[in-house]
Amino acid sequence: MKKFLIDVNLPYYFSLWNKEEYIHLKDINDEWKDEMVWIK
Repeated sequence: MKKFLIDVNLPYYFSLWNKEEYIHLKDINDEWKDEMVWIK
């Protein structure tokens, strides 16, 4: 289960994010504005 959403402004390729509990916004939809992320 994903617990942490990584912002699109943070690096996609970073060793810390390579764990099961993290998901990068780029994997969902990197064109979403901040308001869309907060609503979802």
